[in-house]
Amino acid sequence: MTEHRRFSRTAATIAVVIAAGVCTMVLATGAPAQPRAHAAKASACRITLRRSVGGGATAKVLWVNSRSSAVGVYWLNYTGFLVYYESIAPHGTFTQSTFRDQAWVMLNGSFDCVGFFDTSKGSKYVIR
Repeated sequence: MTEHRRFSRTAATIAVVIAAGVCTMVLATGAPAQPRAHAAKASACRITLRRSVGGGATAKVLWVNSRSSAVGVYWLNYTGFLVYYESIAPHGTFTQSTFRDQAWVMLNGSFDCVGFFDTSKGSKYVIR
């Protein structure tokens, strides 16, 4: 997993929470609480799963960023929290091993939702 300055885990978590107007609680470790997926601004996509489903066959997904700006890829975990995975450069690609019935959300630099992908729907997702 490659860290991109614009999409670092801590910065992404804080920005998503602020964008939604939700208070964060700092844990004893100093790590900010992870936001629920609905905290992301969902102006450009429709999130059809509230969380990923456990189990299922293994899968490999190819994301293609057709946008002229970087996009962050987040896994919507089993409890409905966003987990940062990767930043895809403009016109770049990213491949991730995962499982069927997993939910993935893509956010732009303003933390607007620009894509949602359910791995049971295929093995390639183009971010437009």
